[in-house]
Amino acid sequence: MTPLLEDMGVLTKVDGNALVRYCQLWARWKKAELFIQQHGDMYALRDERGRIRCFQQYPQVAIAHRLSIALTKLEAEFGMTPSSRSRIYVPMVRKPSKLDEFLRSHALSRGAQSGQS
Repeated sequence: MTPLLEDMGVLTKVDGNALVRYCQLWARWKKAELFIQQHGDMYALRDERGRIRCFQQYPQVAIAHRLSIALTKLEAEFGMTPSSRSRIYVPMVRKPSKLDEFLRSHALSRGAQSGQS
């Protein structure tokens, strides 16, 4: 996630704590979602004779839901959703490629040569 946010130009050293929280929340959300995939959303509550009385939602369903809301808020803060990206202005600072550097140095050397002639 860090390289993607750096490429977007929205990550600075100050954002470390928020990024750590995002990663922790994401790991917990993923764990809850894996549980739900393996066990389903609900389980049967049975009476003393073993008959199904009703169905109960696993706690992981509510946990996943709450974590999803928290993750969505942090994603918006980092500009990780389409609508939040439209509200964030970050000047694009692009590292020059090797081609850019070559062309720049070539243009500078040609300029120096033409100035000497």
